Amino acid sequence: MNTQTPIQIWQVYYFKCHCTLPLEKYVVIVYVEPPKFFGFLINSEMNDYIIRQNLQVCEVLIKRDQHAFKKPLKKDSYVDCREICPVSESELFNLRHKKMILSQLSQ
Repeated sequence: MNTQTPIQIWQVYYFKCHCTLPLEKYVVIVYVEPPKFFGFLINSEMNDYIIRQNLQVCEVLIKRDQHAFKKPLKKDSYVDCREICPVSESELFNLRHKKMILSQLSQ
């Protein structure tokens, strides 16, 4: 099995989310173990149920103007760290966008 992959942690990719309503979202990869990769989804808004104080610690604000990732973001967004999302390399490659890697998150 080939374990070489261009996918690296802390990079942001387009990803087709397999939610109830399939959406194209951004995912930041946080763990790489080919052929599977794991990441946190990026949301443009905090969901109502996350507004509870005990869940807010699981949301990390991405200030649009402080990251190289700002071009695709339309506004400040949130990394949802409540649940890790497994993705395959093909899900990151087979999208309508020309660039696979969007950016690397800043510290």
